Amino acid sequence: MTKLLKPLLIACVLNVIGSSAALAQAELTKDEVKEQVIEACQTEAKKRYGEDSVQYISSKTKWMKAMGGALVKMKVKPEGKRVTKYKCVLQQDQLVKFYKV
Repeated sequence: MTKLLKPLLIACVLNVIGSSAALAQAELTKDEVKEQVIEACQTEAKKRYGEDSVQYISSKTKWMKAMGGALVKMKVKPEGKRVTKYKCVLQQDQLVKFYKV
């Protein structure tokens, strides 16, 4: 019984160590997120709303502790609609979210 248990335990430990190392590399640090938020939000807005949709994007970034990411304010004009104010958040796991203001 112990001959079977020991290799299984070693395999489980190696799996946990390997997966936690991969997850740690997937998340960005606070400074990296604040540096990348402007261009990440701009490219995501162009994908969602069209190539000429971004009217204005702020150069100031703000760290949102509750959301776990950096925030930037922007004005977007979707095709055939009015200009709308959005807050764009780039989270540490590289997820981009838009919030209408």
